[in-house]
Amino acid sequence: MDSKGVRLDVYVEDENERSFNLEMQISEVDKLEKRMRYYQGLLDLDKLKRGARYKTLGESYIILFKIGENTPASLGGSSSRRSKF
Repeated sequence: MDSKGVRLDVYVEDENERSFNLEMQISEVDKLEKRMRYYQGLLDLDKLKRGARYKTLGESYIILFKIGENTPASLGGSSSRRSKF
């Protein structure tokens, strides 16, 4: 395989088998929601062993901190946005 690699800023798992990926974005990124979706898939990739059921996947979260120009907060709007996929 010749897949695109990912370098996570912060990745942690808690005692309840939930995983958290914290990302800091300081520059404009095209299609940020697709980038986060790609990260989510890669986070789940190593969670299931061959033959395991999908229901055994734990919860996972990507928390994005976007700083800079043209963010909602810098334009006088709300500083929070929640996306689900």
